[in-house]
Amino acid sequence: MKSRPLVVVVFILLGLLGITAGLVLLGRRETQSKPSTNSYNPSGSLAFRSLLEQNGYHVSVTSSVRPRLSPRDLLVVFDYAVNPEDTFQRVLTRRVPDAKEGIERHLKAGGHVLLLPIEKDFRVATRAAQNSHTAIHPATQQNATPLIVSTSTGVDPRSSVVSYVDLADGPMASLWIDALGTHFSEAFAVGPGRIVAVRDGVFATNRFIDKNQNAEVAMRLVRSLAPDGANLVFDEAGFGTPVEPGMLETIGPWAEAMWFQLIFLFVVIVYTLGKRFGLPQDPRATQLGTRALLDAVADTFRRGRMTSVALQTTVRSTEARLRKAMRLPSDATLKDLHQRLPDNLSRLLSAAATASSGRTKPKDARILIKRLEDEVDLYLGNRAGHDVRPSISLR
Repeated sequence: MKSRPLVVVVFILLGLLGITAGLVLLGRRETQSKPSTNSYNPSGSLAFRSLLEQNGYHVSVTSSVRPRLSPRDLLVVFDYAVNPEDTFQRVLTRRVPDAKEGIERHLKAGGHVLLLPIEKDFRVATRAAQNSHTAIHPATQQNATPLIVSTSTGVDPRSSVVSYVDLADGPMASLWIDALGTHFSEAFAVGPGRIVAVRDGVFATNRFIDKNQNAEVAMRLVRSLAPDGANLVFDEAGFGTPVEPGMLETIGPWAEAMWFQLIFLFVVIVYTLGKRFGLPQDPRATQLGTRALLDAVADTFRRGRMTSVALQTTVRSTEARLRKAMRLPSDATLKDLHQRLPDNLSRLLSAAATASSGRTKPKDARILIKRLEDEVDLYLGNRAGHDVRPSISLR
């Protein structure tokens, strides 16, 4: 009992240690960018997704390297910015070939893509963006009111696009430029499709989406590619864990629906295995014979040491047997019966009747019943086993 306060103190200290460790982890600065639409972290893009949904867009997320897209879908791609002059970095951060083919296939089918490159080291991007307030305006409207957007180092939009598709010096249109004429966003035609890339996508992260006029810039970029109410698909295969499409996804949506129906059918089958079908079966109880009933009664008498009942039953059956053998009238008394019996048999029958009214040991009762039965058999000229009679055995 003396050590109980010490145990309480130890548990309190361990709890404080756990809370402190959790606060340290939560307060730790994010080092690597991960603009996931499900992330509340500073580098996440959950706020951008919520902004799109509030403006009537239908937003979904995919990590598949070969997503199934409609030509009417706008594919939004966050990816790590790659310096075109750094060959080693380009090799390390190059996109999965299948994912690149998926984006190129979407463009050639007439789809649109919005490319938002972001610095991999989010601390570097944050320091640069906090001290940078870039004024941009549409390239075709020199006198338009500029918008202030947060940017970090950034890369040339064309360099980002060529890591996905082969432009082959295709047509290009500048959408937004800054005061120095540097391209902030550019649009490229890839077949019937169109891809828009920005210099730096850090303005669309949770930390900066509400700063300056970043939200308005983001919405204008989206509206330049997709009308209100369109479907937007965020492709997270570039910075997350790419997922190879399974067999069902490859076949089509109907195969996935069929798979879920089969699972439901399996659950129903398992559930109904324990349920009876059809009409209920009538229970057929086994009818026990007289011998079983007699054994049960005898067992009850034996366990209850009811020797008096056994002696009474033996005396009554013996008297009835003697009356029948001597053909006595039905109104003959017990005295008339004893007068016609030998003295030895009369004494045994009287002794059994006397013993049946008291508590007799089972051993003595068995001896008395055996002697009485033998004497009756001898008197009537029968041997044991020739005359079948009801009796109770106390074994």
